[in-house]
Amino acid sequence: MPLFYEQFTAWISIDGCVADEYGVRVVNGDHDNGDGNSGDGGKGGIKEMGRGGNVPRVECWIPSVEGKTFTIHWTDSVRTTATDGIVRVDGKECGGKVLSPHKPESDACKVGWRISATEVRPFVFAKVGLTDDDTLAFPDVLHPHLGEIQIDIHKAIITTMSTEFNALEAQAQAIASEITNEDQNSTSTLTTVVHEKTKKMIEHHTRFGKPLSSARPAVRVTREPDSEPVVRFLFRYRSLGTC
Repeated sequence: MPLFYEQFTAWISIDGCVADEYGVRVVNGDHDNGDGNSGDGGKGGIKEMGRGGNVPRVECWIPSVEGKTFTIHWTDSVRTTATDGIVRVDGKECGGKVLSPHKPESDACKVGWRISATEVRPFVFAKVGLTDDDTLAFPDVLHPHLGEIQIDIHKAIITTMSTEFNALEAQAQAIASEITNEDQNSTSTLTTVVHEKTKKMIEHHTRFGKPLSSARPAVRVTREPDSEPVVRFLFRYRSLGTC
């Protein structure tokens, strides 16, 4: 069952099947409806992620399975304007997708981390590595968003049509190359290693699979650089054994 907020819908599919969702709740200001339906028409909100204003949030948790690929989906049933959906996985920005008002039948989906204009590496659930060595564990600052899939939806304007990578995309491509220095035929990036004391019931994180052919859509958008999302969808993924 997808998450809903006004005209927006979001869901996660795992190996092609829509993931079950549990503990659905909507947070609008001081109101926590706990039922997946916004009770105040979206006029309230919460402050988080360093933003100064109010961001309505719809959240839930989904079961994750080690080795399974997943895809992030969202759509807008009204389409009075273009929207730009920005995806973050485990706290890392993984790009976005644009929904055009001129293509009302289309949904947005994000299958992985784009490494070029023709290839993406799919999202894959993987087991978190544990250590008792303070020098090997990732800093605690990375842990708050481990095990999270987030979609921020912004209003946008489509300005040009182009498939060229910009500077930020080229930087993302370089980062993707750095974290995949292992055999390109393996399903691997560096494993997230956390200290045993700070695991906090999280067994899985996201890795990136073998490159897949995927043409980059021809689109460019503009939006206010400090604009807040219209809505934030937050999926916390957990192994069934830890829920």
